[in-house]
Amino acid sequence: MKKLLFFFYFFLIIIGVILFSGCTSDTAPAPQDELAEIIDEEIKKLAPGQILFNPPQNMTVGRNERVEVRIDKTFDENLSEGLRGRGETQIEDINVGKVMKVQLIGNNFDIEPLSEDEQLVSGIGFTQWEYDIMPKKAGDQIIILKVSTIIILPEGKEKTISIPVFERKINVEVNPIYSIQNFIEINWKWIVSLIVTSGLISWILKKRKLKNRIR
Repeated sequence: MKKLLFFFYFFLIIIGVILFSGCTSDTAPAPQDELAEIIDEEIKKLAPGQILFNPPQNMTVGRNERVEVRIDKTFDENLSEGLRGRGETQIEDINVGKVMKVQLIGNNFDIEPLSEDEQLVSGIGFTQWEYDIMPKKAGDQIIILKVSTIIILPEGKEKTISIPVFERKINVEVNPIYSIQNFIEINWKWIVSLIVTSGLISWILKKRKLKNRIR
């Protein structure tokens, strides 16, 4: 009788555990679902704003140009005032977070960032990124502006939300002087060796001619 009661209670406990685990699995959200909800809520908090970008339409190989990017939340009519770059100003609407990340890339350009990639964007004025860019190759070249907003998740973790990239074509003209200088800088050892070898051969030939005359 005792054994029968023992197995009966044991069976009830097993059934209870199964039912309890089933209930918790149905009601408790998965970690990924929670993360997605948090990200969705943070995206809803993004403020409408503007981005300014002024890449030049035409450049020359070997010559530096200043390119600027500005982001603001105030829709300032004077957003383009005081720019140093000569490129045509382009302004588009974007969603703006508290922290924005901007990167300028191009395979056939030397690009020197003059600002930090990640910067705070306040509700007063604009935040600016600056770059000095120099084309290395003539022809139609592509430059890409990557923009993203940084979302701070629980426990201080960061999540990057990318905004569609801005892709621009730049017509780069040939610069013969720069091409010659660049060739010399890259191949100066070979050029020096060639000059020394040519000089040595010339000296040997002169010596031989002199000996032949003496004879």
